[in-house]
Amino acid sequence: GESAHWSRESDGGGAGFSLRAPIKMSGCQVPRNFCLLEELEDGQKGVGDGTVSWGLEDDEDMTLTRWTGMIIGPPRTCFENRIYSLKIECGSKYPEVAPTVRFVTKINMNGINNSNGMVSRRIHNTCLMICWNCNILSC
Repeated sequence: GESAHWSRESDGGGAGFSLRAPIKMSGCQVPRNFCLLEELEDGQKGVGDGTVSWGLEDDEDMTLTRWTGMIIGPPRTCFENRIYSLKIECGSKYPEVAPTVRFVTKINMNGINNSNGMVSRRIHNTCLMICWNCNILSC
């Protein structure tokens, strides 16, 4: 069967993480680094309304594994006007396997471990939205 992966989409209130089928060309799946290079390019040129940003943690990271993200909380929510920092790790099986995501900034939200900021795998697996975007989350 066709596996799925996390992708960047906007819901009008910010950018988001959602599940979609992997990109395919001529019956073969696009390699991991092609997907990540596209995400990096989007992060560098800035897409959306500016409330979500992302990029490599280290510009010298040729494996495109470790990323950082920033989210400004959406208006008319308890997260409004708050700035949240995230660490994202895209493993070797990305995009078939969702990246690990950790809020560096303390946040009180279902599906986020209060002690270490890790986003629950249950959240990834059920596509519950949580605010990010490099193929990553939404509120």
